[in-house]
Amino acid sequence: LAQLQTGLEGIGSEVKCLFILAVNDANLLGSSLSDRFTHIRLEKPNTEERAEFCAGRMKKTLDFEVSPTDIAGMTAGFSYRDLDKLFSELAFSFIETHKTISLSDVRKSMKSIKATDEFDNRMFG
Repeated sequence: LAQLQTGLEGIGSEVKCLFILAVNDANLLGSSLSDRFTHIRLEKPNTEERAEFCAGRMKKTLDFEVSPTDIAGMTAGFSYRDLDKLFSELAFSFIETHKTISLSDVRKSMKSIKATDEFDNRMFG
């Protein structure tokens, strides 16, 4: 962050630049950096939006015993990226087993994604 702040200090008002900065926690920027940016907060999808996303993904090639609404209800707090990871994990499970995806398969994939995310946070934090 110090490097970013130093870089911004050297840019004069005559230079026209657009910076797009994405962070998970804007509080980590501190006030000296935070004050230089316009904040746009993107909310995570609600249950209805998650169900719609799940329905679209479920129309592809996989066979499910659960409904999009069931999965949406289980995934409170998931972003679209999280949901995408979930369906990728389910696809790999389907390829390995060639069976209809059940509620327990969804739960197992959710645990796998959570474990991977926790590992990534520890390693690359």
